[in-house]
Amino acid sequence: MTPIGFDKALKASQWLTLLKAPSGPLRRILRENYGNDTDIHRERLQLFHSAVQTYLEQYGDELVRLFRSPGRINLRGMHVDTHGGCLNLMTHHREVVLAIGTSSSESCFFSNIDPSLEPVEWDIGSPPQTLDWNRFINEPAVIAAVRAQPGHWKHYLQGCLQRVQQFRPEQRIMAIQGVFGGDLPQGAALSSSAALCMVFITALDAVNELGLTFSERILAARDAEWYAGARVGVSDQGAMVLGRRNKLVSVALDAARLDDAVPRYVDFPDDLAVLVIHSHTQRSLSGRHAIDYARNRFAYSIALDVVRQMMSERGWPSTQVASLCGLADLAPRSNGPIHDGNALYELLLAIAETMTIDDLRERYRLPTFELAWEQYLGSIPDGECPWTIQLRGPLIFGIAESERARLFPKAIEQGQYKEAGRLMTVGHDGDRRVNSHGEPFHVDLSDAAIKKLRAKGAPIHDCPGAYGASSPALDRLVDAALDGGALGASLTGAGIAGSVLALCHAERINTVTQNVEQLLSSPEYAAIVGLDRPLDLQSARRSIVVNQAPAGAGEFSDCLS
Repeated sequence: MTPIGFDKALKASQWLTLLKAPSGPLRRILRENYGNDTDIHRERLQLFHSAVQTYLEQYGDELVRLFRSPGRINLRGMHVDTHGGCLNLMTHHREVVLAIGTSSSESCFFSNIDPSLEPVEWDIGSPPQTLDWNRFINEPAVIAAVRAQPGHWKHYLQGCLQRVQQFRPEQRIMAIQGVFGGDLPQGAALSSSAALCMVFITALDAVNELGLTFSERILAARDAEWYAGARVGVSDQGAMVLGRRNKLVSVALDAARLDDAVPRYVDFPDDLAVLVIHSHTQRSLSGRHAIDYARNRFAYSIALDVVRQMMSERGWPSTQVASLCGLADLAPRSNGPIHDGNALYELLLAIAETMTIDDLRERYRLPTFELAWEQYLGSIPDGECPWTIQLRGPLIFGIAESERARLFPKAIEQGQYKEAGRLMTVGHDGDRRVNSHGEPFHVDLSDAAIKKLRAKGAPIHDCPGAYGASSPALDRLVDAALDGGALGASLTGAGIAGSVLALCHAERINTVTQNVEQLLSSPEYAAIVGLDRPLDLQSARRSIVVNQAPAGAGEFSDCLS
């Protein structure tokens, strides 16, 4: 008897034949998912073939279904998802794939075509006894299991299965087995762990016929990462679910109100390109840079409460103050609480550029203070903990970046490519750490500078703010892309390490690429990132790819049987 959810599946050997010599229907499916680039088709076929071949060798010639989840990039809207700002997301063609079948036992078995990831298995067990996910992941047994093997890929899979089962407690999820494969570089800010979770959740949903909503899939993938110890948001998962082929999706994602999210899709022009540049760096959770980053994250998290109190003290109507749901609401608009830039600059002048922690506690009533302190600064030793907080810089960044994110898709849609690039570059300056000469970079946000912006009537989105999530490596890559003729460039994702994005005219791809390759293969860059020797030219070339936006996460095909 064919298991539920596998009545249209193919045997592994049948898949191998199709993947080696794609038939008409499979070629159509490749075009629907990835567009017309035959090189990308060949890469995808090889990835699926490796996963299915490994499945055949390990589990036999059984019925198999294939699933996929792309990576993601964010062109504008950095760090604003927690403050109501829009994200400008695109899928990324490198991805995680899964060949999945049913297990003959009550255990789940999974392996990976990456030999560095050991095979895993676990008994499917019982669903969580509590519907409170935060309580479940903080149970001593769960914490102990995760800490015993920190960062192990098994935890992400277990988190996915437990969370999906919790969404459908009345339906017993079947035991399964499968093989994962992927070509998303780890630690490159392209969301490889989110893609791993999303492809597994998509498969669990389909083979068990659970009927998960798009918001349940997004939350399940986020919560699986929380289970594994990573406190992420919902933007990466949102891109993978909501993404469309060759589309820029502009959407504000609030984890508490995902069903209210209304994505806006913009066709990405054929005469534009986004270069994805891997910096060969990975985020460090120690050191002065990470402490400065955590300090700014702390200030950012309490910024809205500070603004609300200042507005109340300055006589703003309580209804307007109460209407503030995020920093994005502070951008001047005719239908918002702040109608003009002059009023916003007056408010910003009332907020100190820097404050000590003690003064901050004494000056403001901040209900989220202790929670934010514990989350961002609680793990830093007392002797290294910052006691002075940059308050105005992160606040301005959040307001300005939310506005840049709102304007970016309009610029793309209206063919104002130079302006779209400028918004990217100004946004990166809000994250920048060093200038083009390697010297510390500083945005002047003093009272005098704010008064000058007010006198000029400068729109808030022209002010970078100061969030400071970049690094010397990312900054140098941005500069190299701009020097090569890119319209704009910036980091993507959370920052500190990972990748840089460069927006350029399609006709300038080679020029921008060559300039970035030259930097990546230089002794100067090797010294910046701590490499023993410079990258060879071939490795530098492989570090730069032109983004192709495929379809969002889903089944590779369910109509070939």
